Amino acid sequence: RSDTPAFGLVASAVLASLLVAANYSRSLVQLFTFAILLSTAATLLPYLAGSAAWLLCGGTRKAIALFALLCGRYALVGTGGEALLWGAVLLLAGLPIHAWMRRGAKAR
Repeated sequence: RSDTPAFGLVASAVLASLLVAANYSRSLVQLFTFAILLSTAATLLPYLAGSAAWLLCGGTRKAIALFALLCGRYALVGTGGEALLWGAVLLLAGLPIHAWMRRGAKAR
């Protein structure tokens, strides 16, 4: 109610609980570090796509787009393979939910 995104809150709570349950064998510090790296990787993947699109579209600020792309790539490589893989899986898992939500919005 009151424009609260209930679905997003419930979905993020479920995903966070699954992340903790899947990594129960790690210490709390390792789990927190992994969660931070995972959120960084999941954020940087669309950032890189946007930077690459900006670079390909041209314009007068190609140097800024190239710098953003290189910095994002450097940060993404720094997150490590495991966080990068999990980030990609989570982004791909969100695509059907996004399509379902868009279809529901068009039906209204």
